[in-house]
Amino acid sequence: MGDNKRTSRRYDRRLEIEYAVGAADAWTTSLTKNVSLGGCYVETPAKLAFGARVRLRFRVPTQKEAVERLKKVL
Repeated sequence: MGDNKRTSRRYDRRLEIEYAVGAADAWTTSLTKNVSLGGCYVETPAKLAFGARVRLRFRVPTQKEAVERLKKVL
């Protein structure tokens, strides 16, 4: 069956997202490739280290306020 341990279905969605690596205040704008309830794939110009802490900021079309979360690269 493979090593896919995801419990939520992934959906191909191109959404604008901002990210900052670690404690840096430098935000970079990019796009998601796909999203799910448990995470998202963000296209980045350079590969991020496995386990790196990344702050994500994005807007959900049905919400007024931006969502900001601290996540880990898997």
